[in-house]
Amino acid sequence: MGMDILDSLEVRWFLASGDPALLALDAWFAADTPESDRTDHYLVTERNDLGFKARLVAGQPARVETKFLVGSLGPVQLGPDAIGVLERWRKVSFVTDDADLEKEGAWLPVTKSRRLKKIAHDGGQTTAAELTQLEYTWRGERTVEWTFGVEAVGPAPELLAILLAAWQSTGEGLAGVSLRSEGSLSYASWLRTRTSTAHGAGSR
Repeated sequence: MGMDILDSLEVRWFLASGDPALLALDAWFAADTPESDRTDHYLVTERNDLGFKARLVAGQPARVETKFLVGSLGPVQLGPDAIGVLERWRKVSFVTDDADLEKEGAWLPVTKSRRLKKIAHDGGQTTAAELTQLEYTWRGERTVEWTFGVEAVGPAPELLAILLAAWQSTGEGLAGVSLRSEGSLSYASWLRTRTSTAHGAGSR
């Protein structure tokens, strides 16, 4: 079984469908062709520091990704109107044909429609900016929302410089976009808030 291990530094926001920031973000990604829709299945862990998802396609082995939180810089002022929580993660990815994968625990299937910008840096490092529509149903309630994120991949000591350089290069594209710290979550934290028995489906 092959396994890939990557370190990343990420900042991400989750936005309701009516959020004014979506208009500017949608315009910025207008030239980027949406990828084919896909469905990721998230294991409900009730943890903010651990994520587990599987991409399931009929007749193919499942692509599984586990993410471990390595550390957080907390809320960072990235621009005049943008404050986000920067977090470093380690990703372990592999494929499996385990037929019992989804028989334990609660899983949330999330259908994604993603547009992606890739930014190359010296030395082969990359940064990706994405705008993704999320659609899911939890306890009978269907929800549609959006996530915007920037992720840097490369040598651990250079991740912060790579991400900040990518953010600066977005320049005019994000001018005037208001992104607040309270909406800045990792996928693990987002999943916990949306599936928490205390808060119910779709809570914020």
